[in-house]
Amino acid sequence: ARRHRHVGRKGRLSALLDRSDLAALQRQKRWSAAFSWLKYAWVIIACRFWLRYSLEDIEKFRDDIWKKLDAHDGPVIWAANHLTLIDSFLVFWAIFPWRRALQTRLVPWSTPEYKNYYNLGGPIRSTLVRRLMYLCRCIPFLREGEDEASVRWRETAYAKCVQVLHDNGAVFIYPEAGRSRSGWFD
Repeated sequence: ARRHRHVGRKGRLSALLDRSDLAALQRQKRWSAAFSWLKYAWVIIACRFWLRYSLEDIEKFRDDIWKKLDAHDGPVIWAANHLTLIDSFLVFWAIFPWRRALQTRLVPWSTPEYKNYYNLGGPIRSTLVRRLMYLCRCIPFLREGEDEASVRWRETAYAKCVQVLHDNGAVFIYPEAGRSRSGWFD
């Protein structure tokens, strides 16, 4: 009789990440933590003063969220409808007050579409955006393509998200996998 070894989904996913992938993820986490105050200041300045967004009743909202987060010591999945290219920054600003900016375990890793951020403008702008996305804990996804390289990219990105959750971290996802102008799932 043949014996079949059943490997769970976690086993298949972790097999997608080699030591260099795991080391790169940890390095990105450390760099992100080292620049957490600077990132936070940049997000507030960009959202509040450059884009002129404002948040109403934010302290009550934050208090409600943090009561739940403080009582939870496991991984966190943040999920939201996707209206703009800067939704992750807006949610970060809404949830994290200054005093919580260093609680990096709960700062979510974001999952932007690669083409939306990493091929912008010329080489200088593209490099700056890539570095910002790196510091903001982005794990870029590639939505299009069914060729082997595209599928491998998606599987690796997904495996990185699973690894972050396995390490008690937080991941930000947009279930509809695209922006919805109406605010509802399409």
